[in-house]
Formats: sequence, C-alpha cells, structure tokens
Amino acid sequence: MLKRLSSLRLQFLVIAISLAVITTVLGLSAYITERREYNAAFHTATGTELGFSITGEPLNNELVYPGDPILINAAANVEGDIPLYVFIEVDIPADCTKNGFNFTGWQPITEGSNLFYYGNYGTLYPLGGEDNGTSADILTSLTLSEEAKSNQNYEFSITGYAIQAYKFEDLASQPRTVYQELLTGLENSSTP
Repeated sequence: MLKRLSSLRLQFLVIAISLAVITTVLGLSAYITERREYNAAFHTATGTELGFSITGEPLNNELVYPGDPILINAAANVEGDIPLYVFIEVDIPADCTKNGFNFTGWQPITEGSNLFYYGNYGTLYPLGGEDNGTSADILTSLTLSEEAKSNQNYEFSITGYAIQAYKFEDLASQPRTVYQELLTGLENSSTP
C-alpha cells in the first residue's frame, strides 16, 4: 500500500507539474499585447502645384490699326504657399512699343536683354508664400507703330519661369546663377 501511495503521489506530482507548465504557457499567451506603426507619405512639388502663372487680357487674333494701343495687363502670379524666384522673357514684335512696363519690379538679367528677373538692385525678390506679395505687374499695353504695314500678323509672348526660393536664398544676389539652375532643372524635369 505504501508503494501504491507513493506511486499515486508521484502521479499527482507529475500532473501538478504538468498543469503548472501548461498554465504558465497558456498564461503567457493571454497577456495583452499591442503593435503600433507610423506611416507617412510625401512627394516633391510639380510645376503645377507651385501656383505660378502669367495672366493678361485675352487676345484672339483681333484686328488692330496702326497707332492703336493693345491692352495687355500682364502680371506674374504665385497663388501657392511656396515662395518663388520669377523670371520672364518678353518677346515684342518690332512694330510695337511697350507701355507701362514695370521697371521697378523687373530688371534685365543683362543690359539690353529681353529676359528679366523679379527684384531690384541685383537681388531677386520672392513672390508667393506668407511674407511676400502674390502678384507683380509686368506690362500695361503695346502700341502698334503708325508705320505698320497692312495685312501683317503679329505674335506677342511673355514666357514665365519660376524656381523655389528655398535653398537659393544665398544666391538671391546672383540672378544669372539662379536662372542657370532653373534651366538645368527644366531640362532634367519631366514636366515643363
């Protein structure tokens, strides 16, 4: 009987140890767990997201007589939140003179050039963003010469270029260098 009692105690001991191990293992899997993750997405701005535009009066091959003024009211506009350095290239027909050109805001990049930067005293001024203006007048009108020949077709254009001011603040006093960087960026970009 003693042998049986000791065998029974051994069985209870084994069962107790087994239950203790099982409860410990099952108890570990019953702990409260949690997993957290941080995800973020970002992208670089495209040209269309900069909010840059050149605006003016719509002209659709309208009839103009020699000596007539042609209302243009052109302006460079930045509606986005990103401050931009802006350049314009003005292509005026030989038979026209420009009126009301904003020489205080637009400076030729080199003497006699038809390429201008927005700024003054050799320094670029940003347009757009919180602390800057959002628009800069360019030109009020053109006047067709009294000597213009009949049956002539004319084309007038203002091409605007913009580059982020951020990372170029130290080059603000070097408009030609910033313009070259802008051209390099346009060449490397997939969007015009």
